[in-house]
Amino acid sequence: MKPELNRLLEVMDSELRVIGRMMWLFNATFTTRRLRAMNWMQQHFRAKIKTKASICEEVNISVAERKDMRTLVFSPLPDPDTGAATDRDKWPCFIWFHGGGYAIGAPESTARIADLLMPVHKCVVVSPDYCLSPQAPYPRAIEDAYATLEWVIRHADALGIDKRQIFVGGESAGGGLAAALCLYARDKGNRAIAFQMPLYPMLDDRMNSHSATHNIAPVWNSQSNLNAWKLYLGPLFGTDDVPIYAAPSRARNLTGLPPAATFVGDLEPFYDEVVAYFDQLNKSSSAYLEATDQQATDQQATDQQATDQQVLKFAVCKVFKGCFHAFEQMNPSAQVSREAVAFMQASYLYAVQHYRKTID
Repeated sequence: MKPELNRLLEVMDSELRVIGRMMWLFNATFTTRRLRAMNWMQQHFRAKIKTKASICEEVNISVAERKDMRTLVFSPLPDPDTGAATDRDKWPCFIWFHGGGYAIGAPESTARIADLLMPVHKCVVVSPDYCLSPQAPYPRAIEDAYATLEWVIRHADALGIDKRQIFVGGESAGGGLAAALCLYARDKGNRAIAFQMPLYPMLDDRMNSHSATHNIAPVWNSQSNLNAWKLYLGPLFGTDDVPIYAAPSRARNLTGLPPAATFVGDLEPFYDEVVAYFDQLNKSSSAYLEATDQQATDQQATDQQATDQQVLKFAVCKVFKGCFHAFEQMNPSAQVSREAVAFMQASYLYAVQHYRKTID
């Protein structure tokens, strides 16, 4: 093994080293060719939905100038005693975007998220099969994301959704898309989003931070990141014309955005850009704090699952030492992975308890 890989293993969480070695061995880098090949396979072979805590329904959302977009809706299981669909009228909604560097992935993977959220507090999880970069580059994905938000708002009553509690989130590129959607909706005057949870999001196409440069960590490294951005941005890549709705880190104005929570590993390419983005969110939050319940933003999360939860500021970014990209998915049984999931669940519960938009 190369010396630089050995040095990385030395600082890697001990429970992640085996899977880290395996990822280096079997798929060190996502080349453009590999991303296109995996995309082709996913277009022709759909994964099965495996969920224990929800009911999944497939619907189609109309998007301008394209075929209907396949979307999965995960709803709470019926009450085992009464058979009722829910034990209350309205639920929070989480619009969740899958990861995959904007090139691969499918909404079926969101079943895992639904199973993590439902036991904490029941909700409706909506996950669109947004357009991927081999099919069409930016701006198709953000257009699909906004169409999903509009669809949720229009069909809130039929879905059993509380319009005051529409949250958005995602992992990796899906997290980047969630952050971009918050910017996009704000600039369109749509203030429906009450909370965002972009987990280790893909935010900056410039890749000029320390963590994004010459990163060789498992799962997602600098070269994989470069290849994915090239596919997603198309002719915009490498120019100064990349919009903030493609790369949210380019945004200079982060005022008027919803509260946020995320976690990220300190070994992965996105580490620096995620920390910087959340720092800027907190610096831009004063207007929001003046217009909302100050007490809610200062209160400590007290739920028993929030063992290591911080006082929730406007935007909370929890860093996990010795962790690479998507570590909590690569080895869910690791202690650090369980801590990351507990943080996500506690942040979600806090949002349910404290963040509601005023309906005009």
